[in-house]
Amino acid sequence: MGITLPADLAEIAGQVGVQWPQADETAMHNAALAWRTAAAKLTTLAQGRRPVRQRRARRDERQGRRRRRRLLGQVSCTARTPSSRRP
Repeated sequence: MGITLPADLAEIAGQVGVQWPQADETAMHNAALAWRTAAAKLTTLAQGRRPVRQRRARRDERQGRRRRRRLLGQVSCTARTPSSRRP
């Protein structure tokens, strides 16, 4: 239910150019409550996901090290040094 401006004030407000908003404060309050509830749930969810993100970062780091070792192993096996060349 919206808060209505008393008739006397509405007349004065109209004369000075002020427009009183025609809104349902209860609906706005309910919408604000829904947004706050959603924000709290998202915050809780995000805090619970941090360990997952950290584990994923460590896993990606390990995989990167394995790839680098594998690539370096391939390079060292295929590279020829000047002393290994045959005349």
